Amino acid sequence: MKNFILVLGTFLLIIVSSCDSDKAYEPKLIHSEKELIHIIADMEFAEQMVNIQKSSNRDSLVNKLKFELEKIHDVNLEDVKKDILELQKSPEKYISVMDSVISRIGEFKKN
Repeated sequence: MKNFILVLGTFLLIIVSSCDSDKAYEPKLIHSEKELIHIIADMEFAEQMVNIQKSSNRDSLVNKLKFELEKIHDVNLEDVKKDILELQKSPEKYISVMDSVISRIGEFKKN
């Protein structure tokens, strides 16, 4: 959840400090927006799992979940973080991706 708040805060800072331009910025992403939606949603679920664990188990669980996320999605999480930062440079795209992430999380909670 801290990461989500950090990402949201960074997003708000970018919106406040960005200036209007005739042409919208097109992010240069390593992963597709669709891939990012799935990865970010899974990252949020993993973070929720960590938050409910006893503090003595958290470090090993974090490492295990990072490994599993990278394995499941065949990604490097550092590249995903770079994509999120790049995506934040385009508020419309960032909002669209995050809305999709929220919808995906909502779908999981229904099931």
